[in-house]
Amino acid sequence: MSTPPQPDPHPVEHWAKRRLRQFWLVIPLGLILVALMLEDLHVIGWSPFETNECGVAELDQSSFSAKLYNPLAEWGVHHTGDPQVAILYIDAATEPAELLTNTCASRVFLARLVGDLNKLNPNVIVIDKFYSDSACGEADKNDIFKAALSKSNAPVVIGRPTHPLADSSALQGCMGLSPGLTLPPGANVRVGLTRLNADTLKVPIRWPVFDDPDKPAAPALQPPDAGDTLSFVAAKAQWPGIEASPPMAKLLDKGNHPYTTFMDLPNIHAMTAICTVEANPLYADGTPVPCDQRKWRQDPNNIDGKQLNLKG
Repeated sequence: MSTPPQPDPHPVEHWAKRRLRQFWLVIPLGLILVALMLEDLHVIGWSPFETNECGVAELDQSSFSAKLYNPLAEWGVHHTGDPQVAILYIDAATEPAELLTNTCASRVFLARLVGDLNKLNPNVIVIDKFYSDSACGEADKNDIFKAALSKSNAPVVIGRPTHPLADSSALQGCMGLSPGLTLPPGANVRVGLTRLNADTLKVPIRWPVFDDPDKPAAPALQPPDAGDTLSFVAAKAQWPGIEASPPMAKLLDKGNHPYTTFMDLPNIHAMTAICTVEANPLYADGTPVPCDQRKWRQDPNNIDGKQLNLKG
């Protein structure tokens, strides 16, 4: 007479072993994936194994973070209503080449553009470029630029340059404030840092920065708002209370840069603004600007042909 089968005293343990044998090949792949994810987090400026006081790493974002976050950002941003921001660009194909290659000539052109834009009544004018006194050695052209910025009714936001601090284990990756543009007292001009986040899916809000004019042994950490970025300064010019709003206050408190994505915005040729405001504009050499031939002359209330105006 045979002995009846005895119940397995450890059924769960045996089941786990069988499962482990079935999927043991997957475990190394999973570990590799985790390692890649940790390396990717390190590339975009965060690592669970180390800290970086300033978090400025000039590294390219890897493909994994782009594939992971970009679809989420695009899904999360829903832009409705009329755009409140327009991009004005200088086209190298139609403008004198010196506007893009000669710093002083560019300042004279931008002085003229800022004056014309004021006649179109924007709330804020942002020039996505940093400036310093030493970049242009022609005093008369510097004065023209500074005067135009100073007389602007709309706040003008320009960039301020930064530089890496001298190699130091304590301040590795930190930024020092480079000398910027000296403006007359009371000028309606604000400055913001033009330094991007290493992960280009993030929009930087504020960086910790140090005053480092002569590279002292112990640079002084500047007040928090000294590290405001160009985008944040522009946002504050449009909405002075944004810093105290709950979402922004939380980001600033934690020192986080949020993930975002760029939205489609109207693009306008800079000469469209000039031709729309000026009756018979001339280039610097006295040549008439071909406003009508290029179709740059537009109705101020329909400046892009799609009912866009720059009021506000």
